[in-house]
Amino acid sequence: MKQFSTNSVHAPEIYGDFWFNSEPLTIHAMHGQVILLCFWDYTSNASLQMVQYVQQWHCRYNDMGLVVIGIHSPEFSFARDPKLVEATIHRLNLQFPVATDNTLMLRDAYRVQELPTLCLIERDGGIYFTHPGEGAYERTERAIQTLLREAGFHGELPLLMELSRTDEHSSFHRPTPMIRTGYLHGSLGNVEGYSPELPADYSDSELYVEGKFYAQGNWLAKSDAFEYNGTASKGYVTVRYAGNNVSAVIAAEKKGAIVQVLQDNKAVALQERGDDISMDERGNTIVVVDEPKLFHVIRNKEFGDHIVKIIPIEKGTTLYSFTFGAVSILNDVGKKSFRNN
Repeated sequence: MKQFSTNSVHAPEIYGDFWFNSEPLTIHAMHGQVILLCFWDYTSNASLQMVQYVQQWHCRYNDMGLVVIGIHSPEFSFARDPKLVEATIHRLNLQFPVATDNTLMLRDAYRVQELPTLCLIERDGGIYFTHPGEGAYERTERAIQTLLREAGFHGELPLLMELSRTDEHSSFHRPTPMIRTGYLHGSLGNVEGYSPELPADYSDSELYVEGKFYAQGNWLAKSDAFEYNGTASKGYVTVRYAGNNVSAVIAAEKKGAIVQVLQDNKAVALQERGDDISMDERGNTIVVVDEPKLFHVIRNKEFGDHIVKIIPIEKGTTLYSFTFGAVSILNDVGKKSFRNN
């Protein structure tokens, strides 16, 4: 549920493990300025979409008194690595300060339940509102402008930014919810069930329920992940989904490990390949796992019901989650078109 608070609560202080694009900042030192905190995670599709809007607000309002700070709050243990966070910051060309919240202390202090979450703080340090999840971009920008006026900015404010996607997710289509593979989340559909922290053999019945994942071969179930423990190319994970696009968080023990991807038991067609899909010399559609991250594997033109199959070539390949969307991901938010406010 989207929650906008009208009761001002003083914002907890910020203590980051690592800082990028800035020296450490504090709420106390920024008294008198408007602060926008964005809690995000680089393995989250929704977060990657949100930070593009946040980047634009930073560029538009930084000189007017807005301080934007990204709080990277990792969902998975590998995402605590500051080098991986820094690589994402550079790849997305994020220019606002980013602090890592590896202990999730800030996430707890601000009572963040969902990523991404925006938190807008008034000049006196009071929390003006928090907004969990995507959406409310126009309302957030209006609130930024209101608080900047209250903080003393008397110049001309820009027109509201034109949105490049549906702000409030008004599409009639509803994609399959995120699937997390770890045994703490209970998403395994096989009749064998989980064998926590132990390798186990799984057999695919080829009867799939949306919202579950199904394994074939020998896999090790971890609390937040599912690791392949079998012979090369002899195991796989299958997911039936509804949506336009599919992304998966994947890691591997061996840098450059290959993962084969099929849609509806065929190589992914050229016009349906996500940004991270390529083709090998045999015509297989593959992902090269050079680092643990979110991989964009499917981008269908139409919303529909499909089956995606992930086939690890290397032992030690680990699947963390699958996310599905009803719209294109990582759109060009920063295009030069705006509307009246």
